Amino acid sequence: MMYRPLNCFVILALVLAAQVFVTFQATANGCTNAQPAAHVLLLSIDGLHDLDLANYIKAHPDSAMASLTGTGVRYTSAYTVRPSDSFPTFLALITGGSPASTGVYYDDSYDRSLWPPNVTDGPTGTAVTFTEAPDINPFALDGGGGLNPYALPRDPARDGALVYPHNYLRVNTIFEVVKAGGGHTAYAEKHLTYEIAHGPSGQGVDDLYTPEINANNQYGVSITKSVAATEAYDDLKVQAVVNQINGFDHTGTNAAPVPTIFGMNFQAVSVAQKLKTSQGISGGTVPGAGSYADGAGTPGPLLADALNHTDASLGLILSRLADAGLHDSTFVVLVGKHGNSPMDTNRFTVFPPSSLTAIVNPVATVLKATIDDVGLFWLADQSMTEAAAAALRANQNTYNIQDVFAGESFRSMWADPLVDPRAPDIILFPKPGTLYTTSSKKFAEHGGGSEQDTHVALVISHPSLVPQTNRTAVVTTQVAPTILQLLGLNPLSLQAVVQERTPLLPGFESLQAGINPPFQPASFCYKPTKNVQ
Repeated sequence: MMYRPLNCFVILALVLAAQVFVTFQATANGCTNAQPAAHVLLLSIDGLHDLDLANYIKAHPDSAMASLTGTGVRYTSAYTVRPSDSFPTFLALITGGSPASTGVYYDDSYDRSLWPPNVTDGPTGTAVTFTEAPDINPFALDGGGGLNPYALPRDPARDGALVYPHNYLRVNTIFEVVKAGGGHTAYAEKHLTYEIAHGPSGQGVDDLYTPEINANNQYGVSITKSVAATEAYDDLKVQAVVNQINGFDHTGTNAAPVPTIFGMNFQAVSVAQKLKTSQGISGGTVPGAGSYADGAGTPGPLLADALNHTDASLGLILSRLADAGLHDSTFVVLVGKHGNSPMDTNRFTVFPPSSLTAIVNPVATVLKATIDDVGLFWLADQSMTEAAAAALRANQNTYNIQDVFAGESFRSMWADPLVDPRAPDIILFPKPGTLYTTSSKKFAEHGGGSEQDTHVALVISHPSLVPQTNRTAVVTTQVAPTILQLLGLNPLSLQAVVQERTPLLPGFESLQAGINPPFQPASFCYKPTKNVQ
């Protein structure tokens, strides 16, 4: 999926020009004391396709999701970065960048320039695992109290210092920009390793809440094996957001400013899309199957329940915003962080991951392979990349391989593996519906590059806006600079936005904002029309 971004210097000129124009317009329209948006609430839902959103609001016209689309711009052709793993797709939302600039391709990757954990001399090269694995106790909701330093890589360039996730990120985040501008920041995510949200400074999020999604609940049930347990897990983060709306930190015990930028991630929809069957919150198997009932995206029983629960949570958050008098000063961003594939379980095909490494290893020794709904390969001898890629292509029909990116085809999409020590030598995307896994318990997964992996819901909502549908193809990297624009901050403060020339979402660009009110950065005076064009 391609788009033609504006030259970053052109964007800067438009930003400056629009700021002058907007100030004039605010006065001309009879607005006084215009202020920036006080808050942006970023709500991401793992697994929420645009089709899921469309089907849900059609079936539930009085739902919270319908309410958000009823006062906002819905982008029906929004796509994630690729690979569509949770780590790079989350970073896209908060940095405005793809793996080419963030340096993060997956939550389980490889870096040729780092030492392995507990090593401070000798050859470099190590797996970098930022899943639940580095938790002191990955089965505990608090991760055992932090990340285990003995599980973290070490950096020769910093005298062997530990590499925490935030050290690994190469570019800054919206949280760092907002905090530097005097704002208060908060967010809730699914692993302790999402402390990467702090950005390179290590201090971007004032109030970060990261309960471990892979923990066991109070009944000893693995949260991700139960839709009900995952819903209860999501409720913890919903309560954290409600506490922040009410003027406290996420615990609800310490007074704090209402955050300028805050939000959370929901997991229940994604878990319900993946599981074939679900345990109950306290154990046993509950009736009904996961995933979808058909290829049209009709949710099965578990997924219908997860969607309803998530929508009720959205409704609670929106009602609390209204109760606190924040409804009119808060833009809400609703986005699917990634999709899951396949939606049609009749297309579900499984191969063991070893089937791919068995193709590559005789040609080129694999240092690291990350294989699921995607295949990433780091080779010991990079000069053998084309030969290894050719071997995979020769087996495309046998193992349902859709695309193999290596050499020039890789460099045109991502960074040069011969220059960037983190870039895999090969990325493989399977045909839609194909997973490379040994698990017999799931119908779907994410991380790949298919339509259903990457085509997600995206809505920007504010009470001043009338419902609009924008079919322009956009990328979720565009959310980050748009958030800064909404807050009256410079989108070019984001390093990835400058590096990748990431544009704002259509209708929120500075020039369009000036020419087509109502959207005016740093203003809530929407006259004479409510349409963003």
